[in-house]
Amino acid sequence: MNTLINLHTFPNPDTVIQSLNKTLSEIITDLVNETAKKEVDDQVLSTKNILDSMLQNINHTLALKAQLSLMWHSSLPCFDVKGLTSEKSGEKSMLKVCKWKGRQYPCSALFKKIATDKGICCAFNKPEADQIFAKSLYATTIANLETDEKLAAADKDEFPNSNFEKKVLNSQSGTNMGLSVMLDAHTDLLSEFSVTSDFAGFTAIVIPPADFPLMTVNEFDVKPGHVNNVALTAVKLDADDGIRSIAPAHRNCYFADEISQVKLFKEYSQSKCLLEVSLKFAQSQIEAENHTLPCTPWFIPFVDDNYRMCNPWEKKRLIDITAGGINQSAFIPCLPDCNRTIYYQRISTQKFRVCDEKNFEMTELCNLANRKLKPQIWGAQVLDQLGNDTLLKADLQSGRRTIRKILQEPLFTTLSRTYDAFEKDIAVLNVFFSSPTAMLYTTKESKNWFDFISMVGGNGGLFIGFSLVTVFELLYTTLKIFKLYLQP
Repeated sequence: MNTLINLHTFPNPDTVIQSLNKTLSEIITDLVNETAKKEVDDQVLSTKNILDSMLQNINHTLALKAQLSLMWHSSLPCFDVKGLTSEKSGEKSMLKVCKWKGRQYPCSALFKKIATDKGICCAFNKPEADQIFAKSLYATTIANLETDEKLAAADKDEFPNSNFEKKVLNSQSGTNMGLSVMLDAHTDLLSEFSVTSDFAGFTAIVIPPADFPLMTVNEFDVKPGHVNNVALTAVKLDADDGIRSIAPAHRNCYFADEISQVKLFKEYSQSKCLLEVSLKFAQSQIEAENHTLPCTPWFIPFVDDNYRMCNPWEKKRLIDITAGGINQSAFIPCLPDCNRTIYYQRISTQKFRVCDEKNFEMTELCNLANRKLKPQIWGAQVLDQLGNDTLLKADLQSGRRTIRKILQEPLFTTLSRTYDAFEKDIAVLNVFFSSPTAMLYTTKESKNWFDFISMVGGNGGLFIGFSLVTVFELLYTTLKIFKLYLQP
């Protein structure tokens, strides 16, 4: 069973330019005063107009490669890239440990970045970009970025003999026969004004590899500080080629090669169609509101030569519109896939256990031999006990982190800036099939002409003795009667 798993970390790393010179406490005080409120609004509007002017003077089509490269690397990396994020694996990446069927592999061998309707995520079992997107400058640029990242991945040096091949991705049932990853949100590395959600942690989605990940529709939360187990069951829906002769509206589905409903992708799927329909709807709304040309967020694929990248305000508005849902009549062309797999999830969570004498050297987190995993859940304990006079210090890293103070904001001076990474940043996610079998349903014509004739002939022979010989006898008798009447 092929499965595509996407992981997305919050907060979103896209940044917004901040030009207000006042502190937050001063702004809150001023908001009580209508005059001061107008002054603040004018400053925000001025900043927006400056940014709009800058973006309007750019030929976005010509600058696409530079724009995509810049924004592609602005997000939290899936795995560390030498010369870009870190020289060592796991220092700044979201993926710290990646296992498939109990065996550890380089995360760069299992995961890739992928575009979703909410930004860039890390995807397991994802096809190559040129196999997904229609031929375009966007597809070529993304494919090159994926290749460059894999070649420079820092974790490749740790697994020189991994010999990973796609064929090992065949799934089996069992808690230890699926995907297991350790995730790190790196809250201490957050950039200014990059928080777009009250949820501190991760979101994930499980879909077939050919589908486009609509995170706003199918996502589920992954809790930091916990082991998150996702048990999957699947129902597979297949369609016989015989129904191709039936109009899609009557059979209520599209085959993958019926791509008239999608332009951004090589094959049809309902999720891809929904993305394009919702994108067009949101673009038309923004165009009507702002009296501007249509724009596309940088992470959404496109094939139009007249490409214009959305500014931060337009991007947020577009995402809000698509997440809020569209009139269902707009989705009429987006019929389900004739061949599809539906996944059902059962999610359970367990909080990380404290490393003590009861589980010392028995679990992966509480294991002195696993010193390459940084930080260690027991790192702070050992450093506090042994101090600086220990040979292990070079291999140890405390799980206590400090959120850097972005603004000298007196309103938040009483808040604690330190926290435990194993409570707020790090999570373990296990995804596996809970059953060795899946239900299979096949759609085919209930009756064709051959079946209809056979049924009529069979029923006629059974109930009235009607057969082919009877037909010839009836014709012969009829012709003979006509001949008698026609004779002079």
